[in-house]
Amino acid sequence: MRVLITGATGFIGRALVPILRREGHQLIALVRSEERARSLLGAEVETVALSSGAHGLKQALERSDAVVNLAGEAIMGGRWTEARRRALVESRVQLTQQLVTAISEAQSPS
Repeated sequence: MRVLITGATGFIGRALVPILRREGHQLIALVRSEERARSLLGAEVETVALSSGAHGLKQALERSDAVVNLAGEAIMGGRWTEARRRALVESRVQLTQQLVTAISEAQSPS
């Protein structure tokens, strides 16, 4: 199965990626920095830059059988001020909305 993962370079993502790879899945990681992602995840994981926008996300989804959404502002480090809480929520909601939109517009994988 080909799986699109957001947040693959985060705490949980870095633990999940090797498990999925061992189970034989092909992975596509939606990432902010492709260079950083390759260094953390290895060359076997395909990367798609978040900066490629809705079109890049839609193309990645069209080649995927499943989506794991782990992306969001890191919860560790720093005080949970009102502004930080807002950033934590918004970082998750915005990407989830982008994913929902792109999934609804994407063709089923062939």
